[in-house]
Amino acid sequence: MHKFMRKKIDFLIVIYISFLILGVISCGDDCGPFPDRFKVNSLEWNVYEINYSEENGTDIELSEINQNSTVFNQYSIKITPQKESYYSLRNKSKSFNLINSAYACSPPLPKTNDRIETIEIYSNIDFNPGYLKNNNIINLFNIIVLDIEKYIYYKKFDLKDYLLTKPTVPTEMILTLKEPPLSNSVFEFTIKFHQNGKDNDYFEFITNPIEIRVE
Repeated sequence: MHKFMRKKIDFLIVIYISFLILGVISCGDDCGPFPDRFKVNSLEWNVYEINYSEENGTDIELSEINQNSTVFNQYSIKITPQKESYYSLRNKSKSFNLINSAYACSPPLPKTNDRIETIEIYSNIDFNPGYLKNNNIINLFNIIVLDIEKYIYYKKFDLKDYLLTKPTVPTEMILTLKEPPLSNSVFEFTIKFHQNGKDNDYFEFITNPIEIRVE
């Protein structure tokens, strides 16, 4: 069982800040620089059963789908971008003054210039009368976003509205369904991920077959 909660993320941030402070205290002139950018080279994904609540902060729990069957409002596709850190042109040269030396010993959280252009989603069979096979059914999905760089902790957005903002690639994305299928059926979804990336612009995968139930 996989549990993702805001408390866990806050704890990781506290640990990270503590590490930075210790780095400043212990640094010397030969410390750093560190990579300050990352690029997305691939996507890892899996399907889970999801329990999500925005009451009293954001709580999210992902678990394995038992017997390959779940109710539509508990079906989710978790997407984790796989990143590679690199040096920006600005960070390739190294300064030896005291301030920059201290900064070099405090590795910055790498940022990215890779932006999501769009996501296309296709079903292997008709989902319901409004979302047919071979049509882009993006309007059927919400997205739950974890973006540590922007301090977004598992916040839910309408997927189409989120993509209109041309966001940089976040830490994690979870796609969830808004509507039930016409009837209990086994579905596979083809996900086409377009980004304006440093090295890669397109990724595609097909989810494993799962029965999605009306209730």
